[in-house]
Amino acid sequence: MKIPLTVLFTALIGASAAVGAVNPSSVFRKADGTPSTWPPMRPSVSADFSSSLSNILFGIRLDWGGGKNARKPQDAASRPVAPPPTARPRRPDAFAAAKNKLAVIATGEHVGTGFLVREGARTWLYTNAHVVRNRPYVKATMLDGTKLALGAREYAHDVDFARFAVSADLPGLELREGLPDVGERITVLGNSDGRGVITQLAGHIVGVGPMEIEIDATFTAGNSGSPVLDAQGRVVAVASYLRDCRNDADWSKVDTRFNGIRRFALRLQGVVWEAAQ
Repeated sequence: MKIPLTVLFTALIGASAAVGAVNPSSVFRKADGTPSTWPPMRPSVSADFSSSLSNILFGIRLDWGGGKNARKPQDAASRPVAPPPTARPRRPDAFAAAKNKLAVIATGEHVGTGFLVREGARTWLYTNAHVVRNRPYVKATMLDGTKLALGAREYAHDVDFARFAVSADLPGLELREGLPDVGERITVLGNSDGRGVITQLAGHIVGVGPMEIEIDATFTAGNSGSPVLDAQGRVVAVASYLRDCRNDADWSKVDTRFNGIRRFALRLQGVVWEAAQ
């Protein structure tokens, strides 16, 4: 015959109560026969038994039958463990990676920026054509003070690029292939304001076209010929010109970024080179 746990629980509690509590004062008396308060009062044996039994039976009742209130032990291996916080990848230092591939360009009238590109067995110094065109004197100085010996000059067909062969076997920046994305982070390294020092300007690509991209890095005069680098240090384009688009009379441009100075860089894909005449 099956006995419900609740009946068993009630019977056991009643039995434990019938045993009665042991009164320390009835067992320990002083020498004169008066009741003693020593040893200190403590729960009786029956009380200890009843309390322990109640706890055990309460646990059994909760675990019985796997009901909605059942408590199931969970070992440490099965407990969900929060993943450790992932460290944010550190952005490479664009200047540190490129500093031995950059040059300050001076022509006597104009200043600009140049950068080295390795193509096969040759190394070239790239810049904008408007920096060096029709100027016989061109000086390119690396950041360590080395003056490059410039060889044959070439111009890109219908694009504002020029390049010089260099005699030294120098490392160069990698040209990136493929179409860039709007929103990409970029860095412009160049001779900002023509002061003869290379600065690092951070920004994003804000427009992409077949021949050029628009960026929000605040390059200025002297940055002509500066490489525009992606997050991996590859050349996406070459900083080339600014356009003054301010026109407060055009209501459609008021309070937009199109009513100001916009900055453009030329892409190098598909360039056809021609020897200087």
